[in-house]
Amino acid sequence: MTVSRSLTRRSHPSTRRPTSSGTSSPHRPGRAARVLSVALGLWVVVVTTVTPATWAGWSQATPEPSGGTAPEAVDCGVPLETQEPVASPEASPLASPVASGTPEDRPGTPSAASPVASPAAGERDEDRAARIGRDIERVSLSLVRCLSDEEYATAARLATPEYRGTLAGTGETLDVETFVAIMESLTTTAVEVRAIADTVVEDDGRASAEVITVVADQLFRARWTFDLIGPDSDRDRLDASQPEPNRRWVVSGAEPLAVDAPAGADEVEVALTEYEIAVDPESVDGPDVVLEIANDGAFAHEVVVLRVDDGASVDALLYQSGPSLPDGLTFAGQTPVESDGEATLVLIGLTPGDYALVDLSPDPTGALNLALGMRATLTIAD
Repeated sequence: MTVSRSLTRRSHPSTRRPTSSGTSSPHRPGRAARVLSVALGLWVVVVTTVTPATWAGWSQATPEPSGGTAPEAVDCGVPLETQEPVASPEASPLASPVASGTPEDRPGTPSAASPVASPAAGERDEDRAARIGRDIERVSLSLVRCLSDEEYATAARLATPEYRGTLAGTGETLDVETFVAIMESLTTTAVEVRAIADTVVEDDGRASAEVITVVADQLFRARWTFDLIGPDSDRDRLDASQPEPNRRWVVSGAEPLAVDAPAGADEVEVALTEYEIAVDPESVDGPDVVLEIANDGAFAHEVVVLRVDDGASVDALLYQSGPSLPDGLTFAGQTPVESDGEATLVLIGLTPGDYALVDLSPDPTGALNLALGMRATLTIAD
């Protein structure tokens, strides 16, 4: 179920990109393929220290992992916290015509204390976890839907100021006005939320869940984090404004995790150097493909995968300005690769045809790596 679109961002002077070590490095201004996974807050980073995912078998034919839930469609909005259920009250002295004597003296009168004098016991841990799990699924899907519908002011209410910077690609804390202005400058591509699972609820108003998404044709897995805001919480407001009148969950972060390749996926080795991209083999059956990328060059590079329609050429990227891709080129996936580093890019559901692998980042002199020869073609056979 497609519920949103991802973002292809323009260069931003303050943009910084996480590296595989978790630190930040100055962003090398690129073009339209600087992709973020919205609502998912997934920076496309190289993950080398995370245990591989257990979500094997992900493909068009197997859209749900064991233990995950296929999310339902939601509208853009601001979901409030589901209230803790209150136990149905037993008969109490206030409701009983007999108001004196002990319970034993009044046959049929419950011995339990009245709810007026003693509130119903709190919900069980498993019920609380299930309730919160439903709440954070709703806020996750609402955030994605609001971004899809370009309702950026509402989307801002569903994310912390820190996480807004992740979504917008700046890495900075953003107020609502700045966030909306940046988001309105971005173009979009398809994002699909496949599953939300493994919810963990903490006692300090925080929770997390694993979220599986597909951005364009690229498979992602991440652990999203959530904060409870509003009355009687550690955070009574999002911004320097009036306190939140109601308790609700907001997305506060996302940690990318490694993704297992779908069963039966074709593996393609991709070698990067200055200034060449080599693929082996150059043609596979698909539709699921795993790019195992090694950067043997002296500089950081990136691999952007673009479907190339008949008659189109990646050379058009050298002449067209702005964040949009030229006609005939469709974004499929992207990952940065640090010098002497490795990365895995998992693509699913590729249709037959030619796909270009290009580097749209500049070299240290400012020349575009694509213009220097960093391009290759991978064919998905009919």
